[in-house]
Amino acid sequence: MFLTPKETTINGLLAILFTVKAKISGYTAYYHFTYIQGKENYYQILTWTFDSKENDHKEKMNAMINSFKEV
Repeated sequence: MFLTPKETTINGLLAILFTVKAKISGYTAYYHFTYIQGKENYYQILTWTFDSKENDHKEKMNAMINSFKEV
């Protein structure tokens, strides 16, 4: 399952987020992709967990993504 991309900003930088649920080797995984446009570079952040653990880890995954800072 692919969810519609969402535009946002992370620490003042344009970002696009989307999630995917995919079945791999009998397990369903929850992926959270983030693409960030920096001043001179683009960045990708990928977090994932088992689908059954999505609610347990979603807040931590978002906190990691939102902590991104371009140096």
